[in-house]
Amino acid sequence: MALAVNSPAFSSLVVEPRQYYIAAVFIVVAAILIHHTWSTIHYRRARRREAAAEPGGEQLPPAYPAFIPYVGNIASFVIDTGKFIRQATLYHGRLTSSKITLLGRHLYIFQERETISRIMRHQDLSSPMSLYNFGLRYLFGMPKAGLVPYADDDSGLSAKPLPGSNVAPEKRIDHLLHRAYHKAWTGSNLDAASRRFTHMITAQLLYDPAEIIPGGAWTQLDDMFSYFGKAVSTALIQTIFGPALLQLNPGFVDDLWVFDDGLPWLVRKVPSFLVPGPYRVRSRLQAQIRRWYAYSRQWFREDSIGSVADGGGDADPFWGSEIIRHLHREMLIKTKSGGDRGNKSGGFMDSESLSAHDLGMLWGSVSNSISATMMMASHIFRDPVLLQRVRSELEEQHDFSLDSPETETTIDFKRLWKLPLLCSCYAETLRLHVEVLLMFSSPHSDVSLGKWRLPRTKIALVNTVIAHMDEAVWNTKGGLYPLNTFWADRFIVDPADPSSGPVRPECKPIIRKKPWFSTDGLDGSWIPYGGGPSMCPGRFLSKTVILSTVAILVTKFDMDILTDQVVRDTWRFGLGVARPKGKIPARVRRREAGENPR
Repeated sequence: MALAVNSPAFSSLVVEPRQYYIAAVFIVVAAILIHHTWSTIHYRRARRREAAAEPGGEQLPPAYPAFIPYVGNIASFVIDTGKFIRQATLYHGRLTSSKITLLGRHLYIFQERETISRIMRHQDLSSPMSLYNFGLRYLFGMPKAGLVPYADDDSGLSAKPLPGSNVAPEKRIDHLLHRAYHKAWTGSNLDAASRRFTHMITAQLLYDPAEIIPGGAWTQLDDMFSYFGKAVSTALIQTIFGPALLQLNPGFVDDLWVFDDGLPWLVRKVPSFLVPGPYRVRSRLQAQIRRWYAYSRQWFREDSIGSVADGGGDADPFWGSEIIRHLHREMLIKTKSGGDRGNKSGGFMDSESLSAHDLGMLWGSVSNSISATMMMASHIFRDPVLLQRVRSELEEQHDFSLDSPETETTIDFKRLWKLPLLCSCYAETLRLHVEVLLMFSSPHSDVSLGKWRLPRTKIALVNTVIAHMDEAVWNTKGGLYPLNTFWADRFIVDPADPSSGPVRPECKPIIRKKPWFSTDGLDGSWIPYGGGPSMCPGRFLSKTVILSTVAILVTKFDMDILTDQVVRDTWRFGLGVARPKGKIPARVRRREAGENPR
């Protein structure tokens, strides 16, 4: 018998749309849970096989569990990168290595000390060009056309191209840039740049009428980090890029700091319609850089070189230094129509692309050096005993006293490098505050890293924070100085104290007569500048910037920091040296000759 459509019996057979949705959600949730359970079981099995593996074996790091295939670990990675990587590389209380998935892309995180040491020593590994492409495109706004040379270069940064690469010598942009940077910040060029910086920062902090802090009376600072940081920014930009850039663009330093605040949004690729501010200030900075190009090209002459006071030979008032002249003349610049402009190589970029490159260079030169400088200074000023020890070391060994005329002319940065306590504070600041994901890749062949293997073209990550907090390596002097705290003497080896030094006591140091600064035994554990062929070429200039600025601050100023705790900004993880979250209020006064030490 036929069933009426409106009969109760027929109605009982009809499934409401809402029930379809509930069933679909149930199926999806069940599938996610099943996938996560299976990936967890597979992960734990792989860890057990790893523990039972014969020495000398080689395997891929196991995949860290994820809820959703393809999507993988992207949510945890973006929300709190540092915390996620720590979880992914810690198993039963020991550091290990893992594979993670981010929207279908596999990355390998290596955190054991032995593996990191192998990575740093391996000649086939270099910073992946995909990292440069990402940074230049999404952080610094380079047009796609300008990225082509980076995408095409798989030859590595060493003088000898990687086996399997067929890139023409004049198109090896990775090697050409690395060689240029290395030449710019070593040897006589480093000496010249260091002299320029110390001269400029001394003038900026002690004699600039717009910046001067008076002696005797206290001056209230809303944020000591930005106040002194902008002074360092000004001096360092003029050191590398010359005075014309800032003379033409008086608001450039302020804009650069605003841009720096917006970088966490750019690195996460948040579109401009959601956060327009960082994109606007980036465009403004690039326009200011191109204005500087036009001016310098018009007025620069060869006899301009060496005409800057205390320039150290390679300086000029337009391009600033040899490295900038080299990049613009020899390697990078070309007209939009592809014209040669007289370059030996024909160039890689037009002015629009080059302004993005130079913005990245400006930010990279300034941001982390300033953060490290101000964090080191804040640690010293917070501890009155340490402050007096640092002052005494500077005044006794460097003649850096209030009555000395030396600071009035220039600072001998090489002598600063020899002061054990000052250098230990510097190294401890970098250990505690550098938050970087070092990236390496082998474009042509798999790489053996001892127990692990890195597949060709895949990216290896190393988290500096985890390496710098490895309790199996670092000395805490029996727990008196935990690794999450600042210990000014951590890098000092005292022959009279067997428990001193940066590594655990079982790593015996060479005995000397006097305490000395040491990073011995820290291969693969202290890596603030990376390691191997791709180690930061500007590390020596950065050290000069940090030590000389801190030396001026602690000898020439008194400072009371008016906050109990400086909280780091986890939103900026991976961008370099950690920044404080919020402002650091302080009161400051200029110290005067003849006064008693505080």
